[in-house]
Order: sequence, then C-alpha cells, then structure tokens
Amino acid sequence: MDYIDRYKRARVNGFASDEDKKSQRDFPIFAKRDVKWARDNNLIRAMSFEEFMETQSKQRYTEITEEMRKVIVSDLDIPAWILGMYYDIPTTTVQNLRSKYKAKANKIEEGDLC
Repeated sequence: MDYIDRYKRARVNGFASDEDKKSQRDFPIFAKRDVKWARDNNLIRAMSFEEFMETQSKQRYTEITEEMRKVIVSDLDIPAWILGMYYDIPTTTVQNLRSKYKAKANKIEEGDLC
C-alpha cells in the first residue's frame, strides 16, 4: 500500500490513530518528492502564471467548416494525424468524421439496394 492509500484510509478514520497521524505528516513530503521526480524526468513542467492563463484562454473547440469537411472525407489518402495538425484539430475528430461519413454512405447504399 502506498502513501496515498494510507492517507485516504487515515482521512476516513479521522486521523485517530498514531499511524494515521504519521501518514498525515508523511503525505506532503512524499507528494513533493514525487512531483520533483516527475519534473526531473520531464513528465511535468512548472508553469508560470501567464502560461497557465494562456492555456485557460485558448479556444476549446474548432468549428469544422464545409471546406475542411470536404477535405477530411475526400478520397485523398491523407493520414488523420496530418489533417489534425494542419487544421489544428484532434486526430480523433478527423477519424470520427470519416467513420460517420462512411456509415452514412453505407446506409444510403443499403437503402438503394432494398
């Protein structure tokens, strides 16, 4: 059991026992150690206040225009990740648009056959 689980259990117990109090004291020490390790290994980085505000102010979505949609669902064999980088949209959005277009096309073809 790691220090996070011990702290959770101690919190439920209301930090009543000596072991719970020890885990309460140890939690910030171990958490800081883990954060320092993650920074040293480039898993996280420190952000300035200005950088944080910039990330919060970025537009959360990109409107897919008809021109973008035509290129994404066209017969051109452009990888989804390239289109995502070019249009600044997630790759999954490109893949979802393509799969919905193919599903709609298949549904229309099945309707023509019946």
